[in-house]
Amino acid sequence: AEVASSAAADRPPIEVAVLLSDEKERKLRLFERCRQNPPSGVRFHRLDLDELLQSGSRYRVVLHKIHSELTSNKPESIDRVRRFKAWIEARGSELVLLDPLRGLESMLLYRFAQCQAMSRCVAACPEPLRQRVFVPRYALVQNPGDPVADSNGALRFPLLCKPHLASGAEAHSMSLVFNAGQLADLRPPLVAQEFVNHGARIIKVYVLGSRIHACIRPSVRDFQADYAGPAIQFSSHAVSKAGCQSELSDAAASAQNGDDGEMLLSRYSGLLEPLCRACRSVLGLDLLNLDLVPDTRSGRLGLVDINQFPGFESMPNYVDALVELIKLKVNY
Repeated sequence: AEVASSAAADRPPIEVAVLLSDEKERKLRLFERCRQNPPSGVRFHRLDLDELLQSGSRYRVVLHKIHSELTSNKPESIDRVRRFKAWIEARGSELVLLDPLRGLESMLLYRFAQCQAMSRCVAACPEPLRQRVFVPRYALVQNPGDPVADSNGALRFPLLCKPHLASGAEAHSMSLVFNAGQLADLRPPLVAQEFVNHGARIIKVYVLGSRIHACIRPSVRDFQADYAGPAIQFSSHAVSKAGCQSELSDAAASAQNGDDGEMLLSRYSGLLEPLCRACRSVLGLDLLNLDLVPDTRSGRLGLVDINQFPGFESMPNYVDALVELIKLKVNY
């Protein structure tokens, strides 16, 4: 697939190779949107990885989401990624990758690395922002019976437990546990993180270069410290996606629109841009989604997840933001 631009005749367009799965393109509708409203100065071409590697130096920019290849242990995928890295190295500084592979693979693979990356992002925030944003305490549990603690001591229940592997069919399977016995029933390796009561609402911030878009999504309801119920297993996709209904959510509190949601976004609006700048700087990435929970006890914002190249389809005019970023990267 190829989408032509409406670039001026005396200036050739930027040729952009796009590596996306069929599912990702169905959601983004990048090529459909560009056919309806051709961008100026940029021409998108949809390829697979093998086609790109045979293309030589035609493409100035590569926009990619090849997470399944980067995290696969299949010999053919490992070989393709090896050849991709060699191709990138041979192109040198003339090639722009959105996003660079450096540091991306470990963050894609392991949740503990994601948590460490989030901690670095918060540490890089300027004062007084750093006092208003935090990463809930977390620990890697590699074996049954391992202490669930960080440098400040044992973590406090309830704990939200996630598989250590951040990709694959089980990556979105979560467990909320309320005591050591329930934790012992889970199968390591996993990352345990202190659960923060947040009024059953999560702030999702989409970051595309310097542009951001924030919205409210439903989330897991609050639990009291003395809750004595069983452990709760759920898929994050079934709780926090737009329009989803879950018995774990508080229907009233998790309204996506209306005055309540707007008030919540307004309360934290001054924090979001500097936090996103810090994340982009620390991670070296421009296509991000941040998941933030408003701590109902302290009023601070908890950074609980970072994803690379999220579903920008919910971001108004994301194609304009993408074209703006591409032009900035190549000094067009």
